[in-house]
Amino acid sequence: MRNMPPVETPTLRVPRIDPHLSGAGERVREAAAELERLGIANPDGSRIRKDLPKDMQADADRDFGG
Repeated sequence: MRNMPPVETPTLRVPRIDPHLSGAGERVREAAAELERLGIANPDGSRIRKDLPKDMQADADRDFGG
């Protein structure tokens, strides 16, 4: 087996400013506002469940007959 010369590989450089980051943050905020406007999520980002029966929802007065 012959000795192979080392191959120089380029080093990864971390960009100082990501030009797409601010746009991505703006799109995420817009999407969160849309979900809140549609009643799918609350301001904390948690999903609002609407597919549960009335007695299983968070603010329901439950009586299980016990």
